[in-house]
Amino acid sequence: MTYRAMNICSTHQALHDEFEFIRKLSFKNGYPIAFVESVIRRQLNLVYEPREIKPPKPETDIVVLRIPYYGNPTHIYGKRVTTAVAAQYPLKQVRVVYDITARIGHNFTTKDKIPTEFRSGVIYEATCPVCNEKYIGQTCRHLKTRINEHLSYQKRVMPSLTQPHGTATNTTVQPQKLIVNSTFHMITRSQSRMNQQLLNQRKLLAKLSTILTREKKLRMYPITLK
Repeated sequence: MTYRAMNICSTHQALHDEFEFIRKLSFKNGYPIAFVESVIRRQLNLVYEPREIKPPKPETDIVVLRIPYYGNPTHIYGKRVTTAVAAQYPLKQVRVVYDITARIGHNFTTKDKIPTEFRSGVIYEATCPVCNEKYIGQTCRHLKTRINEHLSYQKRVMPSLTQPHGTATNTTVQPQKLIVNSTFHMITRSQSRMNQQLLNQRKLLAKLSTILTREKKLRMYPITLK
C-alpha cells in the first residue's frame, strides 16, 4: 500500500493524506503502529536516500600449480609457495595440486598389440636370398597378404633363376628353401618417413626392371651347353 501510494500521489499533501489513511486502516486491522511507521520510513528512504553503491570487489585469479608428490616435503613446499604468492600478489590465488609421475596405468595398455603381419598401410622391405637385392614397397593391405603374393611369385620365378639354362631339371637348389629364407620386415608406418622410402623405392625400381629384362632375354635365347 505504501509503495502504491508513493507511485500514485502527485503532491506531498496527497501523499500525507494517504499515509494517514494507511495508519488508521492498519491500526483497525491490529497492526502495531511501530511496524507501520517502519514500513513507511523504509519506502521513503529508498526514494530520498538511495542506497550507497558499493564498489565491486576485485576478482582473484586462480592459478593451478602441479607439484610432484614426494610426501611431507611436498606439503611444505606447497604452503611456502601459497604464502609467498598471497603476500606479493593478493589478486592471485594458488591452488596446489599434488601429482605423481609414475602411474599404474602407464604400465598397462588398453588395446591389444597388433601383430606385425596383420598391420595395414605399411612400408616393408624384402631381401632376395639369391642376389641379396632389397626391394622396398608400400601396401594398404595386411602385410601378410602382400608377403604371400611375393612368395607365390618367387616360387614361380626362382627355379629359372637358380638352375643353369639347358641343364637337367633335377637340381640341388630347392625352391621351397629359398622361399623360407626370404626376409620380409616392416620398416615404418609414419607418413614422414614414408615419403623418403618412396624415393628409395623409385631408385630400386629401375634396377628391378633391368633384372626382369635380363630374365626375359635369357628365356627367349636360352644358353645350351654341349
